[in-house]
Amino acid sequence: MILIANARTEIAKQIRTKNKDECESHYNSVYINNPQGILPVFKNELQDSKINESVKLITYEANEDLCRYTIDSPQSYDLAGYISPRAEFEIEYDNFAESILQDVAEPEENDADISREYKYAMLSIYNFRLQQRQLRKRFVKEYGLLNIKKQQGCNIYEQLKRKREDERMRHHHLEDTLSALKNFSYYQRYIHRQFTAGNEPYKPIVPMRRKPAPRLDISGAPELEKLDDDEKELCSQLRLLPKAYIEYRDILLAEHQKQGSLKLAQARVLIRIDVNKTRKLYDFLCEKSLISANPLDGNGV
Repeated sequence: MILIANARTEIAKQIRTKNKDECESHYNSVYINNPQGILPVFKNELQDSKINESVKLITYEANEDLCRYTIDSPQSYDLAGYISPRAEFEIEYDNFAESILQDVAEPEENDADISREYKYAMLSIYNFRLQQRQLRKRFVKEYGLLNIKKQQGCNIYEQLKRKREDERMRHHHLEDTLSALKNFSYYQRYIHRQFTAGNEPYKPIVPMRRKPAPRLDISGAPELEKLDDDEKELCSQLRLLPKAYIEYRDILLAEHQKQGSLKLAQARVLIRIDVNKTRKLYDFLCEKSLISANPLDGNGV
């Protein structure tokens, strides 16, 4: 409107601090005669380094779990009934959790204490069931269980991983086999050199046998006078004290008298000592005709 001459007076009236000539002079100096203008002037060329420092690319990709598929679409079926706009499942975990509140009314001032505690307990149970529901929903979303393609990819990865492990295991077996063959060839040449050196026959290594235990000196042992010479020799050989020998002998004799016969297996059950000592003790008593394995044979085994 300032270009219209008749509007200068109206503009001066609105401003009140300037007359119409001052308004015209201000307009010409600022908007018409000013070569730079009132708007800022930007450089035509921008430095690439400044662009790289100030602007950062944001990489993103579409999240298939949150796509809004229709309920009857195959994609919605793959999402196990997950409704992404509402962040809910069509059938929730503990889907009837709200049913416990259908008979619970809002607490009132004249309610009894037990009634009020009952209502608060029901609310606490309801909140706990909602927390469990949210926990499972968060678990499903955080671990990507809604995307069927990711699950299929995991199965393929496991198959490839198992195949690589089998190949690595076969490679290790092959290395072990080659190493064993190499060692076998080395030892074969070593034995051949031993045979040919000095024309001496090969002497096999005889395994060392266990040395027999030294005889026990039972002179002065308690109840030694109750034994005859053969029994003393047996106790010294088996490293048994005379008192222990008499106890074992009496046990075997009592069982033989009770059963009419006594076998070696029964003797080993009665006296819990070394099986070799039990065998020698049993044979000694049979030789003395004190016991017999056969009730029909009274002269020994």
